[in-house]
Amino acid sequence: TLITLSILMRPVNLISKSLHRMAECDISENAILATYAKRKDDLGDIAFASDTLLTSLRAILITLQECSMSMKEKADNMTESSANLFDCMMENIATTEQLSASLEDVNMSTVYVNNEIESIHKTITSTVELVNSSNQASKTMLDDMQKMKEVYQ
Repeated sequence: TLITLSILMRPVNLISKSLHRMAECDISENAILATYAKRKDDLGDIAFASDTLLTSLRAILITLQECSMSMKEKADNMTESSANLFDCMMENIATTEQLSASLEDVNMSTVYVNNEIESIHKTITSTVELVNSSNQASKTMLDDMQKMKEVYQ
């Protein structure tokens, strides 16, 4: 009976370990979840939901990386624009009209950067909400796994 119980609990233990990996922010591919996700029972449902959650978390990470790269590109462009603006101001300081045009460029750049920052902020806020939701789902799954473990013991 101990061997039978051990065999029956093996999938629960493996899925539980996978969920603990997720709780520790390990969102790498997980063959265990993928394997058990094919089952047509409650463990299969939990494994499928967990595997889907991992896929979503990886997509969120990719989105964050893309946003980070975009921010870096924008910062580089802004740095280059600032350098060009400085050179232009040094060459054209004699005329108020040229200075005014340069200041308008700076203002437009600032508005553009502000809009980009707001957009990034919204993306990050949305991502944080998704991560929080995912954490809650993970916590619920872990609680369910613990209850299942207690039932089978």
